[in-house]
Amino acid sequence: MFMFVPLETAMATLITQRPLLIMKKGGSAVLDCEQDGSDITMSWYRQASDKGLELIYYSAAPRSEERQQSTPERFSAKRSVLKTFSLHIKTLQAEDTAVYFCASSHSVKK
Repeated sequence: MFMFVPLETAMATLITQRPLLIMKKGGSAVLDCEQDGSDITMSWYRQASDKGLELIYYSAAPRSEERQQSTPERFSAKRSVLKTFSLHIKTLQAEDTAVYFCASSHSVKK
């Protein structure tokens, strides 16, 4: 008889995104993301209805935000502390219509 007993229980990090937005073209938006853990990296993704999941911003640490090459310059992000990462979008365009996701990870790999 074999029994597996984990020595450590992995705790999942809870991600909270605010707010749910429906915006008009030409406006601006701020999406806030907060984690309840101590994950090192945080990322913003988006998924348009006709496309796959796309990484738009990545942060390996506070005050280190990396915009992906395919992300429009109208997008910016700010991560001043470990637990929060905000996405800012200026002059909203029709092509910005998507579901936006925030994620965090202990890993520093993209």
